[in-house]
Amino acid sequence: MQKPIIAIAWSQYPGGRMGYRSGNPLPDPFFFDLLVDGDSPPTHLPLFARADLMGEALDRYMNFVTLGGGIPVIVPIAKSTDTMGAILDRVDGVLLSGGDDVAPSFFAEKPLSRECTGNLPRTWSETALIREAVARKLPLFGICRGIQQLNVTFGGSLLQDLPTQAPSELNHYDPHGRTFHSVTSEGPRN
Repeated sequence: MQKPIIAIAWSQYPGGRMGYRSGNPLPDPFFFDLLVDGDSPPTHLPLFARADLMGEALDRYMNFVTLGGGIPVIVPIAKSTDTMGAILDRVDGVLLSGGDDVAPSFFAEKPLSRECTGNLPRTWSETALIREAVARKLPLFGICRGIQQLNVTFGGSLLQDLPTQAPSELNHYDPHGRTFHSVTSEGPRN
């Protein structure tokens, strides 16, 4: 049996909270996002994130896909639905990774602040990727931001800033990526 190829939607293009809180651009970026715009030459965008966050997170996604028996393939931000179709022609499933905020305009809201603008190119690109994957009946799996992106793509809403919109004792942000807490599923609502 052939190993499944899993597309990992991934980007560390600076947008929203991660772009403002992750620190200064690296003096010599060693990873680039590729922005593809139809027939135009690809644009390389330098990665604006701390090295300990970007490399570790991407490695984790790739390692878990590999450990699960798959072959990971990274999907860049794309401005063309043709690009998404060409990628999806070659994969068996899609993993929507965590990362920066979903752009509020995609759930019909204006940003609450400069930190809540989200990542518009990534949100558009992943919306197109999800719609095309659903049309092809490909399996989709969302983690953190990926779940939020699925929710918004199918008409859901989000809270842009938990500390101001839903204050609690829980810390929902750590610049070192060590924020987590338990959750309880209530099951589907009728």
